[in-house]
Amino acid sequence: MNNAKSKSKNNKALLVLTVTLLVILIITGFNTLKLAIENNELRYKLEQLTYSYDALSSDYESLKSKYDALRNDYNKLTSDYNKLLSDYSKLNDEYNKLFSAYNELLAKYNELVSIVKLEEHRLIEEDKPVQIPAYSKTSLSYYLEYAGYIEITFSATGDVYFYVGNGDYWVRYPLEGSTTSGKFIVPVLPGYTYLWIYNPSLLSGVSVTISIKYRY
Repeated sequence: MNNAKSKSKNNKALLVLTVTLLVILIITGFNTLKLAIENNELRYKLEQLTYSYDALSSDYESLKSKYDALRNDYNKLTSDYNKLLSDYSKLNDEYNKLFSAYNELLAKYNELVSIVKLEEHRLIEEDKPVQIPAYSKTSLSYYLEYAGYIEITFSATGDVYFYVGNGDYWVRYPLEGSTTSGKFIVPVLPGYTYLWIYNPSLLSGVSVTISIKYRY
């Protein structure tokens, strides 16, 4: 009787141990299977990441090569641009100098054309008062740059007459006698022109008002 009970207990213990071992094996196998699946997934992700890295690395090298080529082209274009800008600045300076010289020459040319055509003029004297004592004379002199003529207008408080010239030739006004007013023209050459005003009166001085316009 006792042997039967003891045998029954041993069988129960063996069953419990077997079930426990079976549960442990099942759990261990499940964890192993899970770990294997996760390992495969991780290996797959690693392969995908490696492929993506290699592709990105290739794209990077290609982009870097294009960037370096573009940088070289940019540096060359920058150098060419700066050189062209420097050449432009120099040419612009030369152009401005030439344009300024051209304008100066054109102004001188137009001035000479006006002189040849006797279109230029200026007032040498305007209503200049001149006092001449009795039976005396007064002289005025002017340096004239160009050939042309002078136009003399005068009025006097008494009779007067003029001699105008440059030392080599003389013009008298009036041709004979004397007068109290008048207007006359005398050709002139470059250099000094002299104007003599005579008062022929033996008794009184005269006051002369004179204007001279120079045309050249």
